[in-house]
Amino acid sequence: MNIDITQAQSGMSLNRDVIDRRGHVLLRSGVALTERHLDLIRAHGIERIDVAARLPAANGSGPTQAPPPEQLFRNLDLQHPLVRELLRLCAIRRAQTTATPS
Repeated sequence: MNIDITQAQSGMSLNRDVIDRRGHVLLRSGVALTERHLDLIRAHGIERIDVAARLPAANGSGPTQAPPPEQLFRNLDLQHPLVRELLRLCAIRRAQTTATPS
């Protein structure tokens, strides 16, 4: 969903890379925006960005669950030892944060 930067909010995820006028990548797709990211985008004079449409959570409140680790690392070499370790740690952290309390 292509939106005006004035409509962007923290927590939204980028669908596409944000590229400045010189062709430099400022932010990669999949990044969850923060206020600092939004300030950076505005400082570079970018007026529109492409973000993922926010779907309501299963219970109808709050944002949807974070994308799976494989999607977060999709632009990297998944066979590289460091990337594999980061993917493993990300999956563990995700499992810990999504586990339901007993």
